[in-house]
Amino acid sequence: MANTKVFHQMRVDIILNATQREIVVGTVLGDGSLIETFSKKNLRLQIEQCDAQKSYVFWKYEMLESLICTPPRYQEKKKSWRVRTISHPDITEIGFHFYNGRKKVIPNDFELFLTPLALAVWFMDDGSRDQVRGTYILNTQCFTKAEVERIRIALQIKFGLSPISIHKDKSGWRLYIQKPSSKRFETIVSPFILPVMEYKIGKPRRDYTSAPAKPFAG
Repeated sequence: MANTKVFHQMRVDIILNATQREIVVGTVLGDGSLIETFSKKNLRLQIEQCDAQKSYVFWKYEMLESLICTPPRYQEKKKSWRVRTISHPDITEIGFHFYNGRKKVIPNDFELFLTPLALAVWFMDDGSRDQVRGTYILNTQCFTKAEVERIRIALQIKFGLSPISIHKDKSGWRLYIQKPSSKRFETIVSPFILPVMEYKIGKPRRDYTSAPAKPFAG
């Protein structure tokens, strides 16, 4: 009962700030998931990454700490780190736009949610760089081709990223930011890329055993 009262008060007292909303959006677009609680009144965010990305999980924990009661925990079976927020109306509202039932979707007004930070978090979660071709890849295989096209148009309109191509990848579709736009993409996301993730933008891979400092004012 005591914990229930604490969680209720947290929901009443806390409003996600702009930085937290953008991190949640980027995480939902990437490897994160929104899950129901037993009451099914609100959703909470689950973050889980492999052991090598421990510091990245702890960075998200630091940034979203006002919404989290328990620090990240190591999952022995999956060799991963997991952390969950409390269920919260602001997270539920984001889920309203990005979920249809239990399936992730891209809303028609996607560009309204797309910010440099959200894009950077999405890329750190689920992006990569083709070193040979000099292109950047967003792994959008969980979305339909029409939704990936919606993403392409939003990136073009919001950030001037063009050309962007879409290619079949097994049962899904991947989005490729082509070489002429790669430098512009780097300029947009670089201020938010954590040291542990800099290898994704072509910098040498470095080993970090502790959580990195916050790279920007949150």
